[in-house]
Amino acid sequence: MKKIITVICTATLLSSGLAFAASHSNTMDDPIASRKAEMKKVGGAMGTLVKMAKGKMDFDAAAALASLKTMNEVASNFGELFPDGSQTGGKTTVSPKIWSDASGFTKSISKFEADTVSAIANAPTDQASVGATLGLVGANCKACHQTYRIKK
Repeated sequence: MKKIITVICTATLLSSGLAFAASHSNTMDDPIASRKAEMKKVGGAMGTLVKMAKGKMDFDAAAALASLKTMNEVASNFGELFPDGSQTGGKTTVSPKIWSDASGFTKSISKFEADTVSAIANAPTDQASVGATLGLVGANCKACHQTYRIKK
């Protein structure tokens, strides 16, 4: 019986490790593609909130909360997607300032993460509160894009 439990535990640990490695391999293999994919997630989440705020979509508390959680999830590891050497290629529009002002960039990401945590804690309850929430989290997007993105 002891051997069976040991085998099951070992198999579980190995499969967990492989799953973790697989989920993070894209980041290491192609950080530009990974950050573009993450930004698309944020864009989709932001689009949902904008539609609700403008009345182009009925207010949906669950969808609003899911959008905020998506943004928070992206913010929580976004800084890892900018390793040295990923400044160019892949039609990236990142500014070199990300690397020359790494502490400022990290602060921007941290502020976005903190603001999404606050927005989740105070989740919108109606169309008007979606607009207020959108103003809070959207200001982060705008500020970061103005500072750390090259305009097309």
